[in-house]
Amino acid sequence: MSRWTIAHHCRTGQLIREFVGVYSVGHGQTSPLALADAAVLACGDRAVLSHDSAAARYGLRRWPHIPEIVSPLQHKRSGVRAHRSRTLTHADVATRRGIRAMTLARTVADIAPRLSDVQLIRVIHEARRNSDLPPAALARLLADCSRAARLVDPREARVRAPSTTRSARC
Repeated sequence: MSRWTIAHHCRTGQLIREFVGVYSVGHGQTSPLALADAAVLACGDRAVLSHDSAAARYGLRRWPHIPEIVSPLQHKRSGVRAHRSRTLTHADVATRRGIRAMTLARTVADIAPRLSDVQLIRVIHEARRNSDLPPAALARLLADCSRAARLVDPREARVRAPSTTRSARC
């Protein structure tokens, strides 16, 4: 679309600007997941969902009010908390339901400074229980985050989610 066409559709309410270069059709996005997806799109091909936003994507934290992304490039977007990382590799990125996000191991390592010891243990425990943190990913997390390595025993049996069973009636 040309700039004129985009401007016209914005004036008539057919397009709603979420971020620079990212628009919703017909109505604004209000779900945290939709805003997170828009933030990743607004920051370019090398941007991925990160920190608390990625942890929320995995169901381990609450969605932050401002989506967080990480990229090897510097980004400044209104309404997006952007982090720059020179150590971000392809191995740190996973696409989850169509949104590029950091892997769970990298996410936990990056949010560890924000968490108390109890919270960090709880996040790792929950990720293992949900089978989102297989042994290889756990080993990588423990190698990257010495604090997690000090708090978590990788030999501990993975906790399984409780199964739902029907009780027999006599």
